[in-house]
Amino acid sequence: DMFGSRGRKKPPKCVSDGGGMTPGAATAGATPDLLGDPALEGYNINTYINRLSDEEVNREFESMLDDMNLSDEKRKPLRNRTLMEKREMLCHFKGTSTAKRSSRYETPDEYVSYLSLDHMSPEKLFRVIESLRIALTNNPVSWLKEFLERGMDKLLKILQRCKLHRDVKYEKIEHEVIRCLRALMNNTPGLRYVYEHETALTIVSASMNVTKPHIMVDAVKLLAAVCLVGHEKVLKAITEYGEMENQERFAPIVAGLGCRGNDSLRVACIQLINALVSNTEDFDFRVHLRNEFMRTGMMDIYEELQSEVVQSKELEVQLNVFKETKDFDFEELSQRYENVVQEFNDPVECFELIRNAVKSTPAEMCLLSIFQHMLCIRDDALIRPAYYKLIEGCISQIVLHKNGCDPDFRRSALFSVDLETILDSIVQSSKHEDPLEIQQLQKKLEEALTQKQECEAKLANYEARQSGQDTMQNGTGAKLTVPPGLLQGQGIPPPPPMPGMGGGIPPPPPMPGMGGNIPPPPPMPGMGGGIPPPPPMPGMGGMPPPPPPMPGMGGGMPPPPPPMPGMGPPPPPPPGLMGMMGRMPNTGMGSMQGAEVLPHGMKPKKKYNVSTTLKRANWNKIAPQKVSKKAFWLKVHEEELESEEIFDGLVSRFSSAPPKKKDKEEKEDKPVAKKSKELKVLDGKAAQNLMILQGSLKMSATSIRDYILEVDEEHLTDAMLQQLIKYMPEADQLKKLSELKDNLADLAEAEQFAITLGSIKKLHSRLESISFKLRFSELVQDLKPCIVAATEACQEVKSSKQFARLLELILLLGNYMNTGSRNAQSIGFDISFLPKLSGTKSHDQKTTLLHFLAETVEQKFPEVLGFTDELSYIEKAARVSPEQLEKNLNQMKKHLSQLGTDLKTFKPQGPNDRFSDVLTSFYEDAKKEHELLSGMFTKMKKLYDELAEYFVFDAKKYTLDEFFGDLKTFKEQFVMAHAENVRARELEEKRQRDKEAKLKAEKEKQERLAKKKQLVDISSAQDQEGVMDSLLEALKTGSAFSHKQRRRPARTAGAAKAQLARTRSRGPGTMFTADTNHVDRRPIAQLS
Repeated sequence: DMFGSRGRKKPPKCVSDGGGMTPGAATAGATPDLLGDPALEGYNINTYINRLSDEEVNREFESMLDDMNLSDEKRKPLRNRTLMEKREMLCHFKGTSTAKRSSRYETPDEYVSYLSLDHMSPEKLFRVIESLRIALTNNPVSWLKEFLERGMDKLLKILQRCKLHRDVKYEKIEHEVIRCLRALMNNTPGLRYVYEHETALTIVSASMNVTKPHIMVDAVKLLAAVCLVGHEKVLKAITEYGEMENQERFAPIVAGLGCRGNDSLRVACIQLINALVSNTEDFDFRVHLRNEFMRTGMMDIYEELQSEVVQSKELEVQLNVFKETKDFDFEELSQRYENVVQEFNDPVECFELIRNAVKSTPAEMCLLSIFQHMLCIRDDALIRPAYYKLIEGCISQIVLHKNGCDPDFRRSALFSVDLETILDSIVQSSKHEDPLEIQQLQKKLEEALTQKQECEAKLANYEARQSGQDTMQNGTGAKLTVPPGLLQGQGIPPPPPMPGMGGGIPPPPPMPGMGGNIPPPPPMPGMGGGIPPPPPMPGMGGMPPPPPPMPGMGGGMPPPPPPMPGMGPPPPPPPGLMGMMGRMPNTGMGSMQGAEVLPHGMKPKKKYNVSTTLKRANWNKIAPQKVSKKAFWLKVHEEELESEEIFDGLVSRFSSAPPKKKDKEEKEDKPVAKKSKELKVLDGKAAQNLMILQGSLKMSATSIRDYILEVDEEHLTDAMLQQLIKYMPEADQLKKLSELKDNLADLAEAEQFAITLGSIKKLHSRLESISFKLRFSELVQDLKPCIVAATEACQEVKSSKQFARLLELILLLGNYMNTGSRNAQSIGFDISFLPKLSGTKSHDQKTTLLHFLAETVEQKFPEVLGFTDELSYIEKAARVSPEQLEKNLNQMKKHLSQLGTDLKTFKPQGPNDRFSDVLTSFYEDAKKEHELLSGMFTKMKKLYDELAEYFVFDAKKYTLDEFFGDLKTFKEQFVMAHAENVRARELEEKRQRDKEAKLKAEKEKQERLAKKKQLVDISSAQDQEGVMDSLLEALKTGSAFSHKQRRRPARTAGAAKAQLARTRSRGPGTMFTADTNHVDRRPIAQLS
């Protein structure tokens, strides 16, 4: 009988003894186990032990400690016991061993043999496995090791066979096998064997069945304990079982968590969830696992567990661990995506949160478009989930594009999303979209500045009128703030014209190298006083003389405006000026002589000694003799900004490089050949133009004539009047045509049209006056903002302290770089040098002197970065041409003068002639507006002349638009260089942070491994007992999940609500998705 009590007993094997009293010291050769000798069977063990010598007792005692698998720490107090106590312990230990050998099954081989039998009744099989469990629990580690080699596979095979039967007897066997596995794994050899086994954990995972809760409790606990050793194996086993059963891999665990009334099962399931999630090192994968649990059905269960009163303390501990880990990950995610902690479990709340975040913003239409596209997904039970999985994958790559949501997202090759390009395009487009509120504020600011300058101009004009009489008596205009030539309606004589003006034509600009310091020759006799200038040349329309030169301009004239339509070219300069050109002094920025005395008490600039050759700052030196007491360079103290660090940076980065030349292409327009056609009075081209004009106007000649007489602005447009002015024949031709008006029917249609309109006296003058009235408002709107912008820009540049500080720093850098050259020890430099800073490359060709300047400003003088805000009008001022403004003002003055003459000599040409009625009031208002604009323009030029004196440059050679154009370019280049520096620094900091994060993660990983080894070290050669008990205890108390980085102070409810409110305004990120059908098992492929 196989299970009889008289079964043959096999002699026990000898156990090697380390011997000796010193731990770890073994005797030479194998010493026989005296108490394991077969001859001792039935012999009185106590008598035998009492006969042993002291040395033999110590040797047997060490052998017993080895068999008990005790650590050195536990062995030490036992070794210190007396010999009597050691003999008693030996008697007890050997007596127990003898009792074990008297049982039905004694050796591991016997158990393996019994378990190998296929035809055994469930009752007998249950008794064998129950006996095995007791043996595994009570026998030493050596016995367990012997059983593992052959018996483990037998147990697993029985466990698999139990799942094929639905009999309750096999459920008991299954439960007992699980308990056997736990006993086997309660020591390091058994735990190591099960952990390294290919299918052991997968077979155990199959016991997670909520219909067998008592079995599932032990199976889940066993898996949770193994997770503390290595969760990858457990996750792989659970996934494989889920795939075999064609179910969600976490569905059994979530189902067990939802079993109400069974707290032990719920505790075990939440332990396994915490062990799986908390032991995952990768943040994204940890969040993914938690999300998968939530999607599998844990979301509702977790909310119920939070709302109900938990009776079990163990369950409360595990729920707190889960919440603590979840909150920590929420904090981590909120930091990564600039969001705050809140619950993302409710799909409706997530939708409302996103909708409120994008409401009334440009993103709202994008969100609507996303939803509209999702509505187009086919309503198919298989296709729709596939679409949503694909969409989720795309969003995961976009939101978590650095690491990805899943560690081995296999479809990542399908999505090639160039996020950097998209983000750059969004940033660039947002720069051009100014908010409406800023535009309105900017408009109000410009209106206020315009009103301010208008008031200043009116005040200046009023003061000029008050002092006008004194000015006429003294014969000088030195007391006037505004030159009287710009005032309307005054009796002040015009200034003497420049030589060669002849009839009001301004002279050409000075030749190169003439400068602006040549005083004008005296006026011709008879041109002073109140005598008006000579009449204009034929066809010039009586252009008045230009205004006198502005103060500080040195008597030079600005370049003349282009001739008006119908005017001939200006005459060449008189011979006197041509002869003076060769005798002009050289006003260039030549090198300063060593013995030259600097003006106004200036000290010579410091001379630097540079060890190597640097690239030069190729500026134009400021000539000392040109520096006035008001000059900016007189107050510069750039030596205060000196720093060895700055100079070392210059030396390390810059070396000489040849300049590059650019070729320019010039294109010439080819004249269009004209064709001629003969008529009675008009030529063919003129007649053709008139016919085209009449056809385009779609009006009869009589109607047009009536509209002109009535000054009908509803039918007359400026474009129409300009065409009439351009294409109507001259006065002599109209006179010839008028002689043919009796034979009107015999004339060509074009000539009939000309005769009808030519019947209006002074037709051209009247057309120009009406056109001027129609264009006047537009002219004012074009001129006034330009004058305001240029005026403000002049004041900004002169008053900006940060810009002045920046110029000092540039002077310091340039003088240091120019050591040993002709531009060394410069007292100042030409402002036109600023845009050239970006042309000086570093020796590695990666950065420029402008990048170095921006870096130095940011590090040493960060307040100077605000100079770009102080220079807010230079962009508009760069588009202002003073010559064009002056030309337009002169044109306006000319038209006003002509209109005044026409009104004085006006005689009605019929009852419907309303020319005087309409234009008289306009004339008075236009005169005042022109007077105001002239005063504003004069102030602008005066400010720019003061600016030229301040920065020491020639205002005639370096015009206002060129000056502010260079400043605009420099400002844009500086901002760009600073942004590039910041971007490069951020990239370097990111690389450094990634490196530090990698080292930190590795350190934390080693700490976690060390902590695991404190619980159990399966790689250790030393055998330990009670490891499963220790692991389960750590799971029970929650100590296995404690992390020092998660010990954060709890937030109050008020703080959470405040952060929630801020999140709603910024737009949240989500952690959980609402799709409960989406479970991605593929990450386990990498772990396996």
